Amino acid sequence: MQLITGERLTRDSMAAKLYTSEAWLRKRFHLDKKSPEDIAKECGTSVETIYVYLAKFGLRKSRR
Repeated sequence: MQLITGERLTRDSMAAKLYTSEAWLRKRFHLDKKSPEDIAKECGTSVETIYVYLAKFGLRKSRR
Protein backbone atom coordinates (compact mmCIF):
# COMPACT_ATOMS: atom_id res chain seq x y z
CA MET A 1 0.00 0.00 0.00
CA GLN A 2 1.44 3.35 -1.00
CA LEU A 3 1.32 6.28 1.38
CA ILE A 4 0.84 9.89 0.42
CA THR A 5 3.54 12.14 1.88
CA GLY A 6 2.72 12.96 5.47
CA GLU A 7 -0.07 10.41 5.73
CA ARG A 8 0.10 7.65 8.28
CA LEU A 9 -1.83 4.41 8.22
CA THR A 10 -3.34 3.60 11.55
CA ARG A 11 -4.94 0.36 12.59
CA ASP A 12 -8.33 2.09 12.51
CA SER A 13 -7.92 3.51 9.02
CA MET A 14 -6.90 0.09 7.72
CA ALA A 15 -9.83 -1.63 9.44
CA ALA A 16 -12.23 0.91 7.97
CA LYS A 17 -11.34 -0.25 4.45
CA LEU A 18 -11.32 -4.02 4.99
CA TYR A 19 -15.01 -4.42 4.19
CA THR A 20 -14.28 -3.35 0.59
CA SER A 21 -12.36 -6.61 0.06
CA GLU A 22 -14.61 -9.45 -1.09
CA ALA A 23 -12.26 -12.12 0.27
CA TRP A 24 -12.01 -10.46 3.69
CA LEU A 25 -15.76 -9.88 3.94
CA ARG A 26 -16.52 -13.45 2.83
CA LYS A 27 -14.19 -14.80 5.53
CA ARG A 28 -15.65 -12.65 8.31
CA PHE A 29 -19.29 -13.23 7.31
CA HIS A 30 -19.34 -16.87 6.21
CA LEU A 31 -16.33 -18.58 7.74
CA ASP A 32 -16.06 -16.63 11.01
CA LYS A 33 -19.88 -16.35 11.30
CA LYS A 34 -19.74 -12.66 12.24
CA SER A 35 -22.94 -10.65 11.98
CA PRO A 36 -23.10 -7.51 9.83
CA GLU A 37 -23.42 -5.56 13.07
CA ASP A 38 -20.18 -7.08 14.44
CA ILE A 39 -18.34 -6.43 11.18
CA ALA A 40 -19.56 -2.81 11.10
CA LYS A 41 -18.38 -2.22 14.66
CA GLU A 42 -14.99 -3.80 13.89
CA CYS A 43 -14.57 -1.57 10.82
CA GLY A 44 -15.95 1.60 12.37
CA THR A 45 -18.68 2.00 9.76
CA SER A 46 -22.45 1.72 9.62
CA VAL A 47 -24.23 -1.60 9.36
CA GLU A 48 -25.94 -0.28 6.21
CA THR A 49 -22.53 0.04 4.54
CA ILE A 50 -21.75 -3.58 5.37
CA TYR A 51 -25.11 -4.69 3.93
CA VAL A 52 -24.32 -2.77 0.72
CA TYR A 53 -20.99 -4.58 0.31
CA LEU A 54 -22.49 -7.97 1.21
CA ALA A 55 -25.08 -7.48 -1.54
CA LYS A 56 -22.49 -6.09 -3.97
CA PHE A 57 -20.36 -9.21 -3.61
CA GLY A 58 -23.38 -11.54 -3.69
CA LEU A 59 -22.75 -12.75 -0.15
CA ARG A 60 -26.24 -11.82 0.99
CA LYS A 61 -29.33 -10.97 -0.98
CA SER A 62 -30.51 -7.38 -0.78
CA ARG A 63 -33.99 -7.00 0.69
CA ARG A 64 -34.78 -4.16 -1.69
